Amino acid sequence: MPTMNRNGFSLIELIMALGLGAAVATVVFQAIVNTQRATQAGTQQVDVRQNLRAGVGYLASVIRELNAAENDIVVATGTQLQFRSMRWTGILCTAPVAASMTVVTMPVRRDLIYGVRGPSAALDSVFVFVDGDPTTRADDAWLAGGVTAVAAGNCADGSPSADLSVEIPLLAGGSAAVVAGVTLGSPLRGFQLEELTLLSTGGRWWLAQRTASRAGAWTTPLPLVGPLAAGGMTLAYFDSTGAAAGTITDIASIAVLLRGESRNRVRQSVATTDFARDSLISRVALRNNPRF
Repeated sequence: MPTMNRNGFSLIELIMALGLGAAVATVVFQAIVNTQRATQAGTQQVDVRQNLRAGVGYLASVIRELNAAENDIVVATGTQLQFRSMRWTGILCTAPVAASMTVVTMPVRRDLIYGVRGPSAALDSVFVFVDGDPTTRADDAWLAGGVTAVAAGNCADGSPSADLSVEIPLLAGGSAAVVAGVTLGSPLRGFQLEELTLLSTGGRWWLAQRTASRAGAWTTPLPLVGPLAAGGMTLAYFDSTGAAAGTITDIASIAVLLRGESRNRVRQSVATTDFARDSLISRVALRNNPRF
């Protein structure tokens, strides 16, 4: 009877196979780890860039609404911008009526109020357009006043209105200036004081926003964009010639620099981890200053 062939693996062959398998597994594992690290770093970098684009876009939309020559900007530093922020616009649907020497009632057509919200007696001040003599632009102006009350009413044509009680200082002409120069159809702009600033909280930096009531009470700063690198927002101000603005009312454009960093640390090399960082710069012209 023939003998069966019982050839198998020797101990040395088995050890070599296990070692080769372990080496291959190590290489595959390291490749997976490196891919995961690269994916994480790429994701963090994309997040930083998206935050920067959102921050610069928001700042640009705010800056384009401002006119420094009309005192829209209150404070302008390298890390702080305080300004009159428009909240709504409306149209007078009935001629204004004086309620006292300084207070005048202004009915605003409710379905023609546009903005982020409606008028508020606790928060808003207003600009009302004074036309005076309609045959000339020489006497055109905006009167500033504070909204002291908002009531439901009706326009001259019967449509719903928001009846604003607006206080006009005597130095600006009081209610007499409004009655004499503001007519049916005059526009109003409601605004409140807003501030954008660099905020440090929880060991990280943020672009933060806060607003003030008409009485001057400020809200707690709200982080909007971030995290940013340390000192990660810089504002620079230029006049119409492109030179550094000497005074706030000379500002024609604002340069914005944001430097962002990732929320989490990512692997930078074999031995080090750090935040992913990037920066974005833009320059925006103010309202009525299309060129700089």
